[in-house]
Amino acid sequence: QGHWALRVTLRDQPASLDDAVIDAGGLLVREGDPVVGIPDATVGRITAVAVDGAGRVASIVDLEGSPPEAVTQAVMLGPWAAVATGMGANGLPADAWLAWLGFEDLAARDDGTLIFTAGFGGSVAGDGLFVLSAGPGCPADLDADGSVGAIDVLLLLGAWGGCEGFRCAGDLDLNGQVGVDDL
Repeated sequence: QGHWALRVTLRDQPASLDDAVIDAGGLLVREGDPVVGIPDATVGRITAVAVDGAGRVASIVDLEGSPPEAVTQAVMLGPWAAVATGMGANGLPADAWLAWLGFEDLAARDDGTLIFTAGFGGSVAGDGLFVLSAGPGCPADLDADGSVGAIDVLLLLGAWGGCEGFRCAGDLDLNGQVGVDDL
């Protein structure tokens, strides 16, 4: 359908700012840009890019700046962090978190889902294939149904309190606990 995106190296830039993602509309994300959804994080090295049939661009990036502890990589939709290391993920036990993201296995399907490999730790450890809904990039949409509603609030309230050494899905400000600021 004519949708494409590329990871490129920008000429005449410092090495720490030379990675970028472009599509037919121009520059989407570049090294040094802020990461929406992760406080104090900026885009570092861009390791993977995928585009779905609707033209939504996903990338896997290393994070720079001062992101929360253990948050070192993210799957991004444009400037939004859809999921990051150091966080829980659907399908994992409540006390498990993503440890690393596989750069060689990012795919975007036409139905808006992203498929990627990742390692995980916690009460279980290993690696696997993960599927993520590539919605509009709203971190408060905890049930990934495309809107923020009562179920998302209930999920957030159900996760209320500390995240026991990892970032959980309701921890929207990534401070290690689900609280008033997340609500």
